[in-house]
Amino acid sequence: MDATAVRRDDSMSLEGRLYGLALHQLYRYFRFCPTDTPFIRTIVSIAMVLETLHSAFAIHSCYYYLVSNYLDPLALLRGVWSLDCFPLIGAGVMISTQTFFIYRVSMIAFEFKVVAAFAAAFTLAKFGLIVDLTVKVFQTNSVDAFIYDIGLISATFSTAVVADALLTGVLIAVLHRGRATQRGDHSIWDAAVIYVINTGLLIAIFDLVTLILAVAARNTVWWSALNQVTVKLYVNTLLCVLNSRNVPKVSVINTKAYGMSAIARANRAAAAQRFNSPQLPEPPRVLSIRVTTEREGDLPCPTPLFKKGTSESSSSIV
Repeated sequence: MDATAVRRDDSMSLEGRLYGLALHQLYRYFRFCPTDTPFIRTIVSIAMVLETLHSAFAIHSCYYYLVSNYLDPLALLRGVWSLDCFPLIGAGVMISTQTFFIYRVSMIAFEFKVVAAFAAAFTLAKFGLIVDLTVKVFQTNSVDAFIYDIGLISATFSTAVVADALLTGVLIAVLHRGRATQRGDHSIWDAAVIYVINTGLLIAIFDLVTLILAVAARNTVWWSALNQVTVKLYVNTLLCVLNSRNVPKVSVINTKAYGMSAIARANRAAAAQRFNSPQLPEPPRVLSIRVTTEREGDLPCPTPLFKKGTSESSSSIV
């Protein structure tokens, strides 16, 4: 338990840096995206409030174990309210950010809505398992559930890995198919941001490593230290996606100069751009050209100016 407490203390330094990065990205978001939709702004606000609570609870738990009860090693076996609520707050951050990514995938094409639905189901399953784990911790008033309930912990992060694989796999496949990073103005760093961060690949890697650590390092809570970092990555990834997009100045087109199909395509493209959702390349349009030819013999004969039997003088006006 002493080594575990040290690992949690070490992870706090990285968590503090990631939280500071999230605050900086939040400042840039509200400064450069003042006209964003209320749905996106609500997601960002909820995620950041929960992220702040997550950081505050982490500080309180470290202070309780490493400062207030430094001379009481048995205190490490007892639970504290901030530590007991820790997984539930992190799950709230996960739910709020994954809502954005699920909606982002569903906007790519109609066939990806099924993938988004499965990802939403696994995300809700993870949230339910974390609620069950939190209830057990409060009932026992100890950290035994975090240490010995390997089955519940493994199931929790297994659902997270499946949800991450579905969302990240779709985004990477669409980006590769559309070759969004093959332009000459994209650097290696831009490609890394697009493929590794904006797709959620980094979150998927951390969730997978957390699952492996929970199974391999039994009877420890080392997985919790890595999971704290993963929670910080959720918010930073969300804000990175929002800050790296090109927000359209006009999101809705309403004019009679275009057909309804053109208006629907323009509105859909604007909405996808607001969610920084990659789009599949459109097939080339087929133009139907009709050519009509006329023969000289087919021309209609002109109507004669004078009928037979009528002299030119009779048609004159006196």
